[in-house]
Amino acid sequence: MKATNWSIKKERSKLLKSERHSFYMLGLVLAFIALLIGFGNHKRIQFKAYESPYKLQRYQTMNFKKENLHQKSFYMEYEDELYYTIPGIDVSEHNREIDWQKVAKSGIKFAFIRIGFRGYGSGDIYLDSTFEANYKGATANGIKVGVYFFSQAINMEEAKQEAQFVLKALNGRALDLAVVYDMEVIYGDEARTDNLTSQNWNAHAIAFCETVKHGGYRPMIYTNLRQAHKYYDYQLINRYPLWMAQYHEEMEYEYPVHIWQYSDTGAVPGINTYTDLNMYFLKKQK
Repeated sequence: MKATNWSIKKERSKLLKSERHSFYMLGLVLAFIALLIGFGNHKRIQFKAYESPYKLQRYQTMNFKKENLHQKSFYMEYEDELYYTIPGIDVSEHNREIDWQKVAKSGIKFAFIRIGFRGYGSGDIYLDSTFEANYKGATANGIKVGVYFFSQAINMEEAKQEAQFVLKALNGRALDLAVVYDMEVIYGDEARTDNLTSQNWNAHAIAFCETVKHGGYRPMIYTNLRQAHKYYDYQLINRYPLWMAQYHEEMEYEYPVHIWQYSDTGAVPGINTYTDLNMYFLKKQK
């Protein structure tokens, strides 16, 4: 997903580099400490696995295992004894003109289409210039559709305003999937949301989602692993499905995830830009 005037692609790239650098530095520190202890005790050092500072048990519900991931045609899919996935994408005007017939033929089953965004500097709200074309193209080719709004709300009133903008733009049209709240940190530039607290993030997400719910649509929250840990309190937002971005070989979030955005550099037939790739987890019927 993209921010106005600044590429979210660059944000994600910087975020991933920062996280990789942090883990690399952590590894060096641990190795140095182990070396010192080893010299003192003359014993072989046994390294323990890295433990999350959030003190949460991993895979409490989904028990995700990377060996259950497999490539099918252009996309990754997951299947175990309880869950299977279907492949999907999310798109905006940054993906330019899309040939939805080719997208559908490639195996894509769902798409989240950006309906609008708030500028991180100006605070103004805009309709995504390709929303109408993407909605018509996806639905005409049998692809299940949801929408997302890129938020930069600085208070609950603005979060509600964003949801009301979405409801007005939808104008009662049918959606197969959810209306998604997409709040992201802006890196590399000053943003009106820079000083928001965790309390703000949770309150704004709830205000948006409840407004959407009262408007007759299903709400959902999009985030990434770092922001989920730093800003969101799962006990406050667990009433809404989660869409998690993590570009890694396995999903590492501790709680149930409905959608996993596993790549932002996907090659999708019918789209001439890098595209976000997602998998939607569905529970098998007994």
